[in-house]
Amino acid sequence: MKVELRQAEDQAEDEPPDQPAPDRLVPDQLVLESFFLSNDYGRDKKSVYVRDKNSGYGRGVTTSRQEREGYGRSGKPKSVPKSVPKSIMESFFGGVTAEDWNDGSWQLKNRLTTLDELTRLLSLTPHQALRHRRLLEYFHYSITPYYLSLIDWSDPRDPIRKQCIPDMKELELRVVGDNDPLEEEEDMQAPGLVHRYPDRVLAVVTNMCAMYCRHCTRKRIWHEGETFRSRTELLAMADYVRRTPEVREVVVSGGDPLTMNPELLDWFLGELSSIPHVEVLRIGTRVPVVMPMGITDELARMLARHRPLWINTQFNHPNEITPESAEACDRLLRVGIPVSNQSVLLKGINDCVDVMKALCHALQRIMVRPYYLYQCDPVRGVEHFRTSIWKGIEIMEMMRGYTGGLCIPTFVVDAPGGGGKIPLQPFYLLSASDKYATLRNYEGMIIKYYNPTDGGSAAASSGGSATASSGGLSAASSGGSAAASGGGSAADVGGRTRAASSSRTSIDAAGGCASIDAGGRAPAGADKLRCLSYVKKTRVPDGTPRAARRNHKGGATPRV
Repeated sequence: MKVELRQAEDQAEDEPPDQPAPDRLVPDQLVLESFFLSNDYGRDKKSVYVRDKNSGYGRGVTTSRQEREGYGRSGKPKSVPKSVPKSIMESFFGGVTAEDWNDGSWQLKNRLTTLDELTRLLSLTPHQALRHRRLLEYFHYSITPYYLSLIDWSDPRDPIRKQCIPDMKELELRVVGDNDPLEEEEDMQAPGLVHRYPDRVLAVVTNMCAMYCRHCTRKRIWHEGETFRSRTELLAMADYVRRTPEVREVVVSGGDPLTMNPELLDWFLGELSSIPHVEVLRIGTRVPVVMPMGITDELARMLARHRPLWINTQFNHPNEITPESAEACDRLLRVGIPVSNQSVLLKGINDCVDVMKALCHALQRIMVRPYYLYQCDPVRGVEHFRTSIWKGIEIMEMMRGYTGGLCIPTFVVDAPGGGGKIPLQPFYLLSASDKYATLRNYEGMIIKYYNPTDGGSAAASSGGSATASSGGLSAASSGGSAAASGGGSAADVGGRTRAASSSRTSIDAAGGCASIDAGGRAPAGADKLRCLSYVKKTRVPDGTPRAARRNHKGGATPRV
């Protein structure tokens, strides 16, 4: 009886409270009214995503722009909050000086990496520690003191915590997905060098990171420990690029290249820069996010010697943008290195328009360009982070038009089977013919846009008027009035048609665009319109490794 009781207690401690987990994070009713009744998302005083401590899921609150930027009511910058309890700080980093804390080498050496440290951090029972030992055998962890300090320990679903603290769901879901869903290994032309696209290659130079993201797409290489490519292996990569004149860009990634020996990285970048047909270098790194003190002036100057060089980093939540991370990005910008951001869409972290908009606005304020929003890859041990692609399209729908284009990343799926990046967005081009296209704007307005004719005039009847089809697509007559039948719409002087609430084009998970039926055809009555739901497949240029592999396989192999 005592054994059974103890097992029940251990199980209760392991499992989170039995609460319903909604599929998406929804602002509360007042904020919904604030957004949709005013139909305005861009004001200074708007909704920001926070977490309800009772349910653990999101709700909206209204804050001022200064508060969202991390400024107090006085307008002066606030200091970084010490969200880690004092006992934890003293337990792991007692006696640390400010000089050490702001030293990237100290941060790297004092990362939390062991089961004992994780047990102390999470106050694990012996039974829980055994389960976590098994988890770490598959997927290790590493957390810098700086990134640990950003966690709000009063919130078990804190977005920083979820990205860095090992979760037993990784072990439970390790059978779901693939080790290498993007088939990078099959496109390797030298150890670590992936050539998939015609004019660029990917160089995986290390499997070490300052902090191991729990949603990492290359978890398959974690079992190799923390290693770096040797000078011989790096030279083999450079030799392949030198023999392949089609390559104009090299993406250096890992792991994290900025954890390498700076002298070795400097040498490798120099080898690549010396190749005449290599025009651009790119580095993928999360050091500005998880260990910003690692971006020193000396490192920035070294990287600047190899311009044109671009940095792609990965901020996934507004809480990651701190004075330290902003300063790290600024060091790179000041030496002429552009910084772009590649977020990953993560369930329970940023799968909410409020969070994504706040993140992109904060990125713009620190001069970092939102570049990509990746659909989370179907990697083993990552399934609990993945969302439906419709969630990403919904976020794009609610951002386009409501905030500036510089704040809107491109939502992409990196296709399994080595298919490459596929951009996804809401349906704005509804149908088209040689004469005109039917478009939809961010407000649901339906617009008929005429293509130029040989004579340069619009395809309209005499006097500048156009007739509407029976489907209700109408254009303005010479007086600016609409002549639509059955569409329930009203046109302005410019010939645009605003859909009524009963016919507004919308996105839904079942059928996509409401103006296109389930078979991908244009609506009935649209005269000779060609729906562009289907795009003609184009061949990969001959001579590339990807083309050779496809020809060998007899075409792309569909994944089940």
